[in-house]
Amino acid sequence: MEETMKQLNAEERAFVYQQIQEFQPYLLPDSEVYFKVIPTGENNDEVEVEFTLTGGGGHITAKASGKDLYEATNGAKESLLEHFVNMIQSMTKDADLNAEMQMAQSQKYLH
Repeated sequence: MEETMKQLNAEERAFVYQQIQEFQPYLLPDSEVYFKVIPTGENNDEVEVEFTLTGGGGHITAKASGKDLYEATNGAKESLLEHFVNMIQSMTKDADLNAEMQMAQSQKYLH
C-alpha cells in the first residue's frame, strides 16, 4: 500500500518538505511535485520513495529505496539534484560551444 504526504506524521512531512526545498530553485513556474512512499522488503521493512516533477510539458521521476523514509527520500532527492546539475552542465557546454562558433564565424580572415 503506497502512502502520500497526507498519511505521513508531522515530523516525516516536515522532513520531506525540507528535501523538496532543495530542488525548488530548479523548478519551473508551472511545476508540481508528486511524492509517494511504497513499503518494500519481505516484511515491509524497507521503503521506496518516488518524486515526480511536472512542468513545461514534461516530467522527471526519481526513485530510491532505503531502510526508512529518511534514507529513501534523501536518495531520491539526490538523484533529482544530480539530474538537474547534469542538465545545467550540458546546457552550459552547449552555450559555450555556440558562443565560440559564433565568434569564429564572425572573424574576418585575410589569406
